[in-house]
Amino acid sequence: MDNTKEVHKKELQKYFLIIMFILATLLRIVFISIEKIVDYQYDVGVDKINDDESYDKIYNQDRSYLREARHLDYIMTIHNSGKLPNTNKAQHYHPPLHHLISASFLKVLDNFNLSSKTKLESLQILTCIYSIIAMFLVLKICDELKINNFYKIIVLLFVGFNPLFIIMSGFISNDMLVSMFIILAMYLLIKWYKTPSYLNTVLIGLVFGLGYATKTSIAVMGIVIAGVVCFKWLHSLLLAKKDDPAIDKTKLYKTKKFLIQTLIFLIIATPMSIAFPIRNYKKFNQPFVYVVPPKKDLLVKETNTFKRFGPFSRELFEDEIHKDNYNVFSYVIKSDLVFSLCTSIHFHLLLKFLIILLFGFSLFASILLLANNKNPLITILIITCGLWLLSFISFNIDFPASCTMHAKYIYAPIAFLPILSAYYLQEKDNYVMSMTIYELSTLFAVFSTIGILMNIF
Repeated sequence: MDNTKEVHKKELQKYFLIIMFILATLLRIVFISIEKIVDYQYDVGVDKINDDESYDKIYNQDRSYLREARHLDYIMTIHNSGKLPNTNKAQHYHPPLHHLISASFLKVLDNFNLSSKTKLESLQILTCIYSIIAMFLVLKICDELKINNFYKIIVLLFVGFNPLFIIMSGFISNDMLVSMFIILAMYLLIKWYKTPSYLNTVLIGLVFGLGYATKTSIAVMGIVIAGVVCFKWLHSLLLAKKDDPAIDKTKLYKTKKFLIQTLIFLIIATPMSIAFPIRNYKKFNQPFVYVVPPKKDLLVKETNTFKRFGPFSRELFEDEIHKDNYNVFSYVIKSDLVFSLCTSIHFHLLLKFLIILLFGFSLFASILLLANNKNPLITILIITCGLWLLSFISFNIDFPASCTMHAKYIYAPIAFLPILSAYYLQEKDNYVMSMTIYELSTLFAVFSTIGILMNIF
């Protein structure tokens, strides 16, 4: 009888997980269907669209509507000329894959009797697809870590209904595509670690190369991949020394295998990664590692390290994101929960409280897992989150501006930390703790959804 109840319970969890995934997908579709390509965007190059005629002018790159060298201008330049932009100003310095895909998508739509408005607004379909794929891949990582459906629901409640991930599903910049490649690279790296086959090597090489051809920030994953390959190689040699009687022969075979796989990865990933940087170096003398400097009015004037990076700031209680904000922690929270900021003060403070609790627990769980964990895949995930966060801090030290503090730059740890929470809870198997995080995650998902719907309707 107990066994039947357990089977029934697992079936219900499976169906609930599917329903939650469908609802999270529908929320993204509703968002892109209602919000325009100028809403909640960054560096799109259009401030406001008044009527259908405005879309026609944007489509023809009328400079009275479309600013030069922003993301939409990048796309339209490729679409209208069939060539890459001849400058590296503003957003033109980015690698072109996302913009090439978007321009090609518009070319396909040109074959149908569609208005400029329909075609331009349809660009959000691509980024919405990337967002849904990223959400699916997060769950696939949970599968690889053998996280059961109950704890996968906790992950989905946070990742599926996180306002940042909803808003990014409508970004027409390259942020969502590179975020999808980052999640996919992690999923394939875990697959490779478990089965270091040549097929998995080829797939990782392709994904990393395509990611680098989208945005160079994926370079952090290059460090992770290199570290994992070296660790796996050394680990295999140690196992061979312990268990294999033909030590030298086995060492030689394993060394050759990893060297060949490394060569395959480099042959596939390197051309896609360096082609555009070489082109920009030759044409514009642009350094290989380059970020366009922030505008002067966005630069942070506060120089006190604690005020900038400390967790306590009055800015956390503000109901707007200001360009003169300086506290990184507050800015990350506010840019993650941007939909709730214009609601009542009680509402947005509640959401901030919930997300801080969930983030705090994730970090707590990660530290404990790092100290006591025996699963190398979890260690890889924790180190990856750490590297992304260190990279983000370094980025904000090198470029102290309000725009560099946005939560979109740490999409990876925001997506991975709930997985670590779920894994910790499953290992701990503490009913009270698990239900507490489950209920907090449910409240977060519900109130996030309410905030989103209040804004778009």
